[in-house]
Amino acid sequence: MNVNGTGMVWVSVSLGSRTRTCFLPVMDHRNKPIQNPDAFQVNTAIMRCMTKCLALHGLGLYIYAGEDLPEETVEKVEKVETLESKDIPNKEDLLFFAEKLLENLSMQDTEKALRGYWKANQEKIDELKNKMPELYKDVQAKFAAKKKAILEGAENE
Repeated sequence: MNVNGTGMVWVSVSLGSRTRTCFLPVMDHRNKPIQNPDAFQVNTAIMRCMTKCLALHGLGLYIYAGEDLPEETVEKVEKVETLESKDIPNKEDLLFFAEKLLENLSMQDTEKALRGYWKANQEKIDELKNKMPELYKDVQAKFAAKKKAILEGAENE
């Protein structure tokens, strides 16, 4: 897409029934739009846009944390079917959110980062607490265990 002589790209990624779309201008290394971008610059923007779009699915977030590869894979959230068996609007979205929240928990390596991660997702965590309390307790317990591990690691240094 041409916008006043600069370029704009977009990418859609579908995983299961979810499709996420991202838009990104063709930018230089200073994050400024490039006038009349060439094919290489457009390709670079498409790859950056695809990475961003994958991150919206919770994939590859370790890249943004400055790691080459994730250190560990956190176990998948088990679908709790007790209280969750009743009709809950956006139940699948909440299960997906909880799964991705816990998958990316391993990237939090300080207590401050862990606290910030919780606060950044506070609104959705509160929704999880209200609509799926058993799953919320599981998420809360895993955050508490991660905090304990971080604090114990700090003591051992």
